[in-house]
Amino acid sequence: MALARLSVLKSYLLLNEAASTYDNALKVLLEQATEIANQFTGRELESASYTLEKYQGNGRDALWLRNYPVTAVSAVKLWDGSAFTTETSTYYELNDSRWLLYPAPLYLSSATFACWPIDSLVRLNIQVSYTAGYVTTLWASAAITDSFAVPRDLEMAVARMAALAWEDGKGGSGRLGVTTMSRVSESLTIDRFVAGLPKDITDVLQSYTRVTMA
Repeated sequence: MALARLSVLKSYLLLNEAASTYDNALKVLLEQATEIANQFTGRELESASYTLEKYQGNGRDALWLRNYPVTAVSAVKLWDGSAFTTETSTYYELNDSRWLLYPAPLYLSSATFACWPIDSLVRLNIQVSYTAGYVTTLWASAAITDSFAVPRDLEMAVARMAALAWEDGKGGSGRLGVTTMSRVSESLTIDRFVAGLPKDITDVLQSYTRVTMA
């Protein structure tokens, strides 16, 4: 799975979208670029399910989940002093695809607690099961004109990382791996890509870096 469509990368490289000659190699590069994006941002950006992820109650009404954007919350379990019990789903509310409000306004008097509870004996006293991340199911087959759940700037950053690797190898004639090139009447000077990522890519990835909320 990758955070950029194969068709977008092929378009970026000026390759025929319908031709599959280099597809396998390009898919590997997109998957590697996706993993780099995950490591850079400290997040799993692709859609995944998280089961009974543990949190510490904060005595407030907002509980920020570690992975986002959240697309579904399947269960919330609270420590009641003797065991974890499943809270009624209508008692909490997902906001901004990122955090859970508790109790929900309509259930202030009927929810189990008045806020996300703090427990002096059980440190991680809240468990949340949910799905978060961007859906990338059709990344290898979707056309460039098809809809895709990954934000466009993030998709382009991942595609550009893969393109850099392609262009620096034999597939792209190693153009990024030379300092000078001459042909007929044209003379080019090309900066070698030595280490790290170009600023335009890191600027995009920085905006998706995990934000930890108290």
